[in-house]
Amino acid sequence: MTDDTEPLLSPQLVKTHIRLTRDDEDDYLALLTQAAIAHFEDHTGRTLVSYGNFPDKLKDDEVPLYSSITWGLLLLIGHWYENRELTTEKPLSQAPATTYDLWAPFVFYHLGDAAP
Repeated sequence: MTDDTEPLLSPQLVKTHIRLTRDDEDDYLALLTQAAIAHFEDHTGRTLVSYGNFPDKLKDDEVPLYSSITWGLLLLIGHWYENRELTTEKPLSQAPATTYDLWAPFVFYHLGDAAP
C-alpha cells in the first residue's frame, strides 16, 4: 500500500459488503482491510495504488485497484470477518477460491534478469 492517509478501500464499502451497520468494529475492519491488501501484494508481487494513477504513471510492479481486485479483497475480508476464530460452530474453510481467480491476471512473475 503506497499511501496510509487515504484507504484504498472505503470503510463504508467494506461495511456494506459484510452488512454491518454499527461502528464498534471499524478498527477491526480497518485491520482486516490492511491485511487483505498486504495479502494481495504478497500473492501477486504487485503494489496496489489508487485507481487515479493511470498506466503511464505506474511503476513496473504497481497495479491500480481495478474492480476485480476490489471484489477479491471484499470476499477475503468478508471471509475473515465471518471466520475470525479457530473454534466455531460451523466448519471453517480456506479463503474463497474466487479471490485467487480474480487476482490471477495480476500475478507478477519474476523471471530474473533477461539478457538481450
